[in-house]
Amino acid sequence: MFFLKAGGGLLLAYLTLYLQGKILPESIPHPDGFLILVVYYGVTRTQIPATMMGTVAGLAEDSLSWPFGIHAFTKTTIGYIVSGLGSRFLLNQPVPQFLILLVGTIVEVGLQRIVLAMIGQGLVWPSPGALILQGLINAVTGVALFRFVDRFL
Repeated sequence: MFFLKAGGGLLLAYLTLYLQGKILPESIPHPDGFLILVVYYGVTRTQIPATMMGTVAGLAEDSLSWPFGIHAFTKTTIGYIVSGLGSRFLLNQPVPQFLILLVGTIVEVGLQRIVLAMIGQGLVWPSPGALILQGLINAVTGVALFRFVDRFL
């Protein structure tokens, strides 16, 4: 069941990202399915499965973007941090999950910008309002999906 959930989640996140890129303009914020999946595995699993899911999800997301490897690094780091926090704190309730998704979005964007600056792509930060809006979209969508998966799958 573990591999079926993981594969289904990766496929769903990949297809939604692919279709969003084809249908919606870049200016419309949309949930980051890969981040939501990684945080879900970080909250519900130990560090090794969460880190592995972060790597696989990041590589899948990198297959649709450039430069290759940025998302793999950030998603792996987020999976490791969230699973570490999940082993020390109770993160299986909606409010902590909301907060971890909101903060996880901000940390992921910060890591991406730092890595891009390190490889010479420049250090360009998004506006704080756009970053918080993206975090809120991820948090609301993620908590709803967590409840659905925990109840029905």
